[in-house]
Amino acid sequence: MAWAARALLASILLLVLFGLYGRGFGAAAARGLLLGALRPWRVAALPVPVTRADRVLVWLVPAVLLVASRLVLTWFAAPAHLLVTLGGWAMFALVVRLVVGRRDPFHLWAVIGGVALLRSVLLLAALAGRGPGGYWFAFWTAPGLRAAYVTVAFAAFCWLFVVVAVVLRDRYGLRRASAVALTLTAVGVPLGVLSALVSIVGLERALTVWNDQLALLPWGRSRILGITVHLGIPAQLPAYAAAAGIAVAAAGLLLSLGRHRQSA
Repeated sequence: MAWAARALLASILLLVLFGLYGRGFGAAAARGLLLGALRPWRVAALPVPVTRADRVLVWLVPAVLLVASRLVLTWFAAPAHLLVTLGGWAMFALVVRLVVGRRDPFHLWAVIGGVALLRSVLLLAALAGRGPGGYWFAFWTAPGLRAAYVTVAFAAFCWLFVVVAVVLRDRYGLRRASAVALTLTAVGVPLGVLSALVSIVGLERALTVWNDQLALLPWGRSRILGITVHLGIPAQLPAYAAAAGIAVAAAGLLLSLGRHRQSA
């Protein structure tokens, strides 16, 4: 798994170099992803690629690397983890794609794909040393490293919402308030849907399936006490998260409709 992470990191490095210096097939997609990750305010000025290959590669390449990096993290053995993680990305992307409508989504995919690559680089860098075993060992036993990693990962997570709002405003002509409101809707939908799914399945059962696949918590103790008791997690947490997701999505949608009516 460590060597797989290193290979994926090397492929992303090649993609960055191609975005900086490349020409021809795939260069526009690579350049869009690079700008989308680091300088999203410049993405709007990019011309729409003339080739279909660039319009496909701009979402296909980050999607493949996103899936591959999460497979490495889970030893290719935890579909439950992939369902929640990749399902959240997919629903967020679907909602903002619906916002764009019939307009060309190249610039939208450039910013979403760019942040997906940025998040993948962070994860793969943590996995490249000793694989998932070293990653989780450091996560549980090194508070300083854990705090640094979580801080950077959370900042990159929030960066996704910033870049999407920027491209919706600069490229697709939405007012600033509407862009922010619709981004909130895109945030609330996966939070509400996935939390509702976990609530229906049951938090204890969902965590047990997850731990059976990843084996991160002591099996004997978690089986005897229950994971929610072992970790002190409130059993109703998914229901609260689902309610929060629905509220955020609805508030964003109502705010965007209100701004649309005012501008009309």
